[in-house]
Amino acid sequence: MAAKNTACHMKNSIGTNHIRLRMMLTLFVLCVVVYCLFVNISHHSSRPTIFIWSWERFALLVALLFLSAYLVLSLTRTKLQNINNYLAYLVVLTLVVFEVVFRLKPELVPGPLMIYLPKSTIEEIRIAVAHKWGYYTGQDMVFHYPPSRQMTYGELRRPNVHIDEEGFRNPAHNADNYDIVFLGDSMLFALDAKQDLADRFRKIGYSAINLGMEGFAPQQYRDVYKRYVVERKIKHHYVLTYLYIGNDFQDAEAYHDILNKNGNYADYVIGETKEIPYLPLVINVIRGLSGYLWERSGVIDFGMDVPAISINQQSGLSESDPINSRTIRLPYKTLIIDDSLWPPPEINDQDIKWLYVKKAIDDIVSLVESSGAIPIFFLLPSPLTLYSEYEISNPSNNSLRKYDRRHVLVSQLLADHFQSSTAEFIDLNDPLKTEMGRVFIFASDDDGHFNDVGLDKVFELSYAAIKEN
Repeated sequence: MAAKNTACHMKNSIGTNHIRLRMMLTLFVLCVVVYCLFVNISHHSSRPTIFIWSWERFALLVALLFLSAYLVLSLTRTKLQNINNYLAYLVVLTLVVFEVVFRLKPELVPGPLMIYLPKSTIEEIRIAVAHKWGYYTGQDMVFHYPPSRQMTYGELRRPNVHIDEEGFRNPAHNADNYDIVFLGDSMLFALDAKQDLADRFRKIGYSAINLGMEGFAPQQYRDVYKRYVVERKIKHHYVLTYLYIGNDFQDAEAYHDILNKNGNYADYVIGETKEIPYLPLVINVIRGLSGYLWERSGVIDFGMDVPAISINQQSGLSESDPINSRTIRLPYKTLIIDDSLWPPPEINDQDIKWLYVKKAIDDIVSLVESSGAIPIFFLLPSPLTLYSEYEISNPSNNSLRKYDRRHVLVSQLLADHFQSSTAEFIDLNDPLKTEMGRVFIFASDDDGHFNDVGLDKVFELSYAAIKEN
């Protein structure tokens, strides 16, 4: 009898333990969902439409509430717990499949999530992606697109953009002299324009080469000019350099910091990685998924890790700058913008960012003069300063005018510096602001890159500067 009771007790104990194990997964998921629910409830949306949340955030909260209710109900239903466990097995199997896919096709990992992978894996992805849709490739701190192709692939599908044999936006060429050499970043590369500035000058009879590249810092303007023009002893008459106030100063500091750590272009383009161990790729990707979704949608944030380079860091926005929705009423359209749209930096003549940019400028001028050419520098404004006159319904102490003041300070630093130089300096803020009052000059409402109309105006101003020299 005692043996029988002992057997029954053991059977009941095993059954109880089995029930507890079956419930553990559901309980764990419930805790995660409740955590996500409270995190999203406490966060304001950038564009609230229902209380403090956007429609998307509100829909997410409702979905999380229903999921929480289902999981609570599951704790009282054995069949639901079994379903949850089967779903868990399916998720694990899916993760294994994704792990295999990522191992075989690493280029499928979204770019912003690459910083969560080991550096050696990132380099493998970089090589694969370069062959697939034209990611940056290069050496030391100079990078460019894979050479001799048109952008007819993937996310960068721009059939009108042709990449030359050096990896820059030019038709195929083998010239040993040019009338104009162009230096700059993505503003000069002009991905969303059918024709770049060099194309416009070619149409009126000038020979020109565009060495602008997306993401370049002023030091890289110098580097590519030295490598592809000066060291090759290519004759040229003008060097037009376009400084972009929206990110050139931050990029100059990033360039120096990466170089100081013995890094290369890969570190500069990707940013600082998380330096995580060799975990399964899919686990590393999941770590960054929250930040990736937040960046893509602006509404989803599960409170986990965010990418090492945040939107604010990329745009140059300081922690003290608010990111508010601002209504801009242009004579021909109304739009909503945010302060994250490449604001001018808040610097003075002792700021390290300014010192780096000034050094790069001096190096370029020295190289240009030693080549017997004429240097002309242009300052391209932030979209926020161009919109400042058309902002409505914002308090005077937090209007876009604060960015006007920053622009003036930066412009004055440059103007004072060029007074002791043979190079000419031209601030394009006022003429482009006037043009914005007449016609829209950007690729889209939330972009500061020029469309063809904007580049027409920049061309007009650049051509006038050349004619005066």
